Amino acid sequence: MKTASHIVLLYEGSDMSKVLNYFITDDKLKIYYHKWIPEKEIKGILLIAHGMAEHSERYDDFAEFLNKNSFAAFANDHRGHGKTAGSPDKVGFVSSENGWEIIVNDFLKMKQVAKNQYPVIPLFALGHSMGTFILRDIALNNDEHISGDLKGIILSGTGCGLGLMGQIGKLIFKLEISKKGADGKSKLLHDMSFGKYNKSFKPNRTEYDWLSTNNENVDKYIEDPYCGGVFSASFFRDLAYGIEKVNSFKNIKNVNKNLPILLISGEKDPVGNFTKGVRRVYKDYLRAGVSDIQMKFYEGFRHEILNETGKEKVYEDILDWMQNRLIR
Repeated sequence: MKTASHIVLLYEGSDMSKVLNYFITDDKLKIYYHKWIPEKEIKGILLIAHGMAEHSERYDDFAEFLNKNSFAAFANDHRGHGKTAGSPDKVGFVSSENGWEIIVNDFLKMKQVAKNQYPVIPLFALGHSMGTFILRDIALNNDEHISGDLKGIILSGTGCGLGLMGQIGKLIFKLEISKKGADGKSKLLHDMSFGKYNKSFKPNRTEYDWLSTNNENVDKYIEDPYCGGVFSASFFRDLAYGIEKVNSFKNIKNVNKNLPILLISGEKDPVGNFTKGVRRVYKDYLRAGVSDIQMKFYEGFRHEILNETGKEKVYEDILDWMQNRLIR
């Protein structure tokens, strides 16, 4: 795999440096990623898989916290997102076919980039929302190059299924793709997927109140041209496939049972069905025989717990969990 020679140093200070780079995939696409590197000793690396309709640079604050505590961070912009998409009008489309597998493989390539640069440093991974499904897919394979080289995974804001979308979605995906094309944006699927999330937070200030109790965070999301928006019908099809795959107990039985898992979620997160969906995922992993699994909910927090008021507690909990597994 080729990596880029073009590196942009975005920030360099006494405690850390922030770098933008890219790697080239097998199909010749540039996948952009940020890395935040502490100037002092590196104890571990956290690989971050961001959620749908956002991008890696939103994890700046969290990455700076990690750097101050001797952890480096790597986070790529998934296809159809952020700098990898290239421009806001290209956000929301991954591929005409096999989009889910492509996104998962891109993340694994970034993992290899991090290993090539820091071959002896322990690796952890954190996924938020859609990113949790990427990591849960990876966890189904304990090969050394898939999940076997990870010291643990943190799943922030995961869910257990698609509800109505899962029942009737496959037919709608076909109809929408036939009507709009694979890269055509689907307002229908957008509304079916996200429309219900805000209903629990009426009266609504914005259509994204479900993300956070922190209005500043919600406003920054809305103002960011690479956040939100309506995605392609093929993207919804691919995401639905991934969610269905990782939540099938037939597949969960194959999970890497030696991979430590931390499930964290806001108590008021509709993606996790207000803790019910996360509890089901926890029980499924226990039933599958995962030997080290923990679950924690944050009272009053909504979906983006890494950006909520009081996020410092979440940061500290993640750090403590990783540090405890460095010494095992």
